[in-house]
Amino acid sequence: MNGVNNLPLFLASCVALNLMPGPDMVYIVTRSVAQGRRAGLLSSWGLCTGALLHTLAAAAGLSAVLAASSQAFSLVKYAGALYLMYLGVRTFRDGAGPLDAGRFQASASGGRIFLQGVVVDLLNPKVALFFLAFLPQFIDRHARDKFASFLSLGVILICFSLVLEGIIALGSAGLAGYLTGNSLLARRVNRLAGTTFFGLGLRLGLEKG
Repeated sequence: MNGVNNLPLFLASCVALNLMPGPDMVYIVTRSVAQGRRAGLLSSWGLCTGALLHTLAAAAGLSAVLAASSQAFSLVKYAGALYLMYLGVRTFRDGAGPLDAGRFQASASGGRIFLQGVVVDLLNPKVALFFLAFLPQFIDRHARDKFASFLSLGVILICFSLVLEGIIALGSAGLAGYLTGNSLLARRVNRLAGTTFFGLGLRLGLEKG
């Protein structure tokens, strides 16, 4: 690929990075178990769309603002933390009463689930800084079009994420079918999902750096 250094090493890094457990994986598994295959896949697509926007921003140099300004970084970080905590409270409250997993899935807006994934990813400043720090290592400094090289590498990494997260979502969603016939367990899983989202937000907000 023109403008790219050591493509085999980059591809190996993509595999390794996507196999590392992280907040995105927890988010997708939680969504899939609580709301089914559709919600898990839409969440993955939303997260990856957010990652693509981060890639575009980093390629254009906008992510450098987060790297240079601690105030901007903190503002985005705390906004993301509060949003995850809000999702946690909403999900927990949805499980406060009798829950039919199938009904819950049917009532959930696909667009809303997708957009929530986008927002969760966009409000994580470390994703922006990751793309800004990681991708340039594989760009040839003599490349004529560094923006295109940057974007190409970002898309490759995101494609790896889509495949792995899709497998995770489909595998985790098998539990959602079981929850349809067990409303008590479904309530507990929904509360666990809410607690998990809230915990992810709290962790992001308290994380240093």
